[in-house]
Amino acid sequence: GSMGGNFFPQKFASEARLQQTLLNLLARIPGVSNIQLLQGTLEAGKDIVFSFAGPMGEHLNYACIVKNKEITGKVTSMSAAHVVLQQARQALSTKYTDNAGADLSVHRVLVVTPFHVTPSAIRSISGELSERAGQIHFISGEELIRLFQRHWPDFFADEAAALFRYAESAERSLGEQLEITKISKLYPAADLGEITKFQYVPTDFRFVLRKYDLDRLFPL
Repeated sequence: GSMGGNFFPQKFASEARLQQTLLNLLARIPGVSNIQLLQGTLEAGKDIVFSFAGPMGEHLNYACIVKNKEITGKVTSMSAAHVVLQQARQALSTKYTDNAGADLSVHRVLVVTPFHVTPSAIRSISGELSERAGQIHFISGEELIRLFQRHWPDFFADEAAALFRYAESAERSLGEQLEITKISKLYPAADLGEITKFQYVPTDFRFVLRKYDLDRLFPL
């Protein structure tokens, strides 16, 4: 069901990580072109922009607002819904510069999050943007998963492989740090900075705590 929470088997570590993942997803969707990640003060509410070919060959320009959290609340307060509303208004009212230097208007806004968006938040945001009916769409939870299943079915396998490669790299790096730490004990005057603060517990370390009756050991 469409209950609250994150539908993805793993949570994205950060909004930046989610943005990079969406860039890879968009690159796999037929008809999508001119994908850009906008960063800095000139983004005006837009995190990612791209173009999509319409049925008559016309280009429609999309802006993505990416949120790595649930979108709840009403737009009358400083809620997540209020922030999204302000970003959507900015995205639709300001142009952006594409890679060829042309200034382009935004035709559609996509609010993308792996979390559930509450119906009250959708109604609240859409109601405030009634003059732009049909120009804002929410892709969240199950709908986002369906996009991954359709266009990037190996996503979770790819993510697992990437995490495995990272773990291997971290293990090698840690091994090198341990060797340096051993050497540093021979040369106390050497300044190795933060690296000497790492502490490593071998994976086969065990500490067995047997059960005792404390009333017998410490009678009142």
